[in-house]
Amino acid sequence: MYLFNFVLEHWVLSLLYILVMARIVFRFRRRVIMMSHLYRKPIYDLRSRWDTPRLRWIGTVLLNLKLLPVRLLLFLIAPTLWIILGYLDAKEQKRSNEEGKKYREQQQAERGRRQKENSQRAEARKQWLAKNTPRLYYNTVSGVTAVLRPADYAVAQKNTEHSRRDGFWKKDSVLLPAQETRVFVTKESREMIDANIGSDYIGRYKVAGWISQLDDIVESGIELVRAEDIFVPWVNETLLSFSEQAKMLNDCVHTGSRYHLVDMQAPRELQPIDY
Repeated sequence: MYLFNFVLEHWVLSLLYILVMARIVFRFRRRVIMMSHLYRKPIYDLRSRWDTPRLRWIGTVLLNLKLLPVRLLLFLIAPTLWIILGYLDAKEQKRSNEEGKKYREQQQAERGRRQKENSQRAEARKQWLAKNTPRLYYNTVSGVTAVLRPADYAVAQKNTEHSRRDGFWKKDSVLLPAQETRVFVTKESREMIDANIGSDYIGRYKVAGWISQLDDIVESGIELVRAEDIFVPWVNETLLSFSEQAKMLNDCVHTGSRYHLVDMQAPRELQPIDY
């Protein structure tokens, strides 16, 4: 009764108290009370288990009446709840920090393991390439040089054989365009490609690099074999339109490196592990 009279006489202070403590009460209710079985059971018994809207509405009213004393109590002890929430927040932050530290340590250990594994693979790959002389097949038309690794050249030959047998490819002296074709150009042939296409799209995305890059790779001890049956793209549309060539050939920008052309010829188990 005294508390009720105090609230009536000091209603402004009481309202201010409720407004200030409401956030604390609602946080505590959501974080602690709503997670408990004692809270969930009456919700199910009085509201959730009923199928009809009318029974659910009656259950909701009864539930609110049942929980009203609890809610009033929470407002009365809100300062204490604020201390409890502070403790829970600190505990949660500590747990989060420990998990974050553990995760970073695991990531660092994994990076170290991968770096060590990649170093070992790099050395094994170097030895394999020293014993198995890398080879590249190429063909040049109008300053445009198309390059294929041995495995890609073999695939192009097989695909062409099938297409000829099925009647889709009539040209006997030229292979089908190979998806993994790496194209190298000179300044003049790059300008010719842009002029043929009418834009710089092909030159930007379908060209692996300048011919000098290929020269540097060959000078490092690579066997370069001329294969005049390799399809050289972007020169003319005698056999296929430029749009068809664009669909059949993968983008090869930034792939005119020794790694893509030479190191990738080593077995898969000797290739670097991705991070």
